[in-house]
Amino acid sequence: PEPPAAEVREAAGKEALPAAPVDLSFLAQSTPNTFYEFEQVWREIRHDVPLLTQFLARLSPPGLKALFKNNLSHTIIADFLRCLAHGLGLGSSPSPPPNQAAALEALRVLYNLAAVPRFEALALFLSAEERAVARELWLAIAGSGVPAEKLDKARPRLECLL
Repeated sequence: PEPPAAEVREAAGKEALPAAPVDLSFLAQSTPNTFYEFEQVWREIRHDVPLLTQFLARLSPPGLKALFKNNLSHTIIADFLRCLAHGLGLGSSPSPPPNQAAALEALRVLYNLAAVPRFEALALFLSAEERAVARELWLAIAGSGVPAEKLDKARPRLECLL
């Protein structure tokens, strides 16, 4: 027997319960060995800046070239910039100057990311807003007390961002 029409209308009118938020923090604790592993986690958490910042911090800066090979994209570069800025406390008001150790680590990440093939060409696709984040990041690093010789060494490689 079919249910009465009133019951069908009542059931159809009920909204589906919202899905419970999924805790993805365990993903930020992983350290990828391949680009495929990186990309799987990155796609899941890329819109959660604090979580993505945690994840990217687990990557070894000297290993970025081997991890990305020819797979780097301007979107990944933009996400690195956002997360490095977040990690240094930029964008919050008022923004305290970053400590030198954190700024030096951010510079190391940028320097090694810029060693990935096609970085300079991909940087051309960054939006004006993303470039502004890169400039703000550079200024914060430069103003944190990082030695001038480190900045001078990194500047030619990072010039395409600034």
